[in-house]
Amino acid sequence: MLGDVARTGPDASIQEVRWTAADLCTQLAGIGRAVQQYRAAEEPRLVVLTRGAQPVPQEADRGTPTAPPWQATLWGLGLALDRGLAPGRCVLLDLPPEPDSGGPHAEDAEAAAADIVAVLGGLGPKNRLALRGRRWYAPRLIPRPPDTAGGSGVAVRTDATYLVTGGLSGVGDWSPSG
Repeated sequence: MLGDVARTGPDASIQEVRWTAADLCTQLAGIGRAVQQYRAAEEPRLVVLTRGAQPVPQEADRGTPTAPPWQATLWGLGLALDRGLAPGRCVLLDLPPEPDSGGPHAEDAEAAAADIVAVLGGLGPKNRLALRGRRWYAPRLIPRPPDTAGGSGVAVRTDATYLVTGGLSGVGDWSPSG
C-alpha cells in the first residue's frame, strides 16, 4: 500500500500536487522493481488501485469532478510497469472518485476488498478496469466508419507542430506537411 493519498486536498498548491505525484510514483516504481525481480513458479500480479483516475461514460454525463492528478499519474505509471513486467501482470483497478459514491460496498471495506479479490480471480486478459456503482468498465476500441461527408480530412495548420507516431509503418507513413 502506498502512502497517504489524502494528504493533499482540493486547495493544494501545484507544488504539493507535484510532490504527491512524485512521491507516490517513486513508491510504485520501487514496488514494480521488486515484483520484476521476484522469481517464482508463477509471477505475482502487481495491483494498482486508484480512485477516480479514469473517466467512464456515466460520469461525463453527470459532470463528475476531475480526479486528483496523482491518481491519473499512478495509472499511467501502471501502464508503463505492465510493459516492463510480463504482459497483463500489472492490474489497474480504478475505484469511484469518492468512497461513498454508490459503490457496491461504499461503507463496508472488507466486502469491497472481497469483491476486488473476486474480480482479480476472474480477470482473464483484461487488466484495466474501473468500478462505478455496481458495474465494472473496461477500455474498448470500437471501429468507426470513415467520415463520408466529403470533408478534406484532417485539418493541418501551418503554425502548429504535430507528432505523428508509428515510424514508417501504419499511420506513420502518412506524414502531414504544411
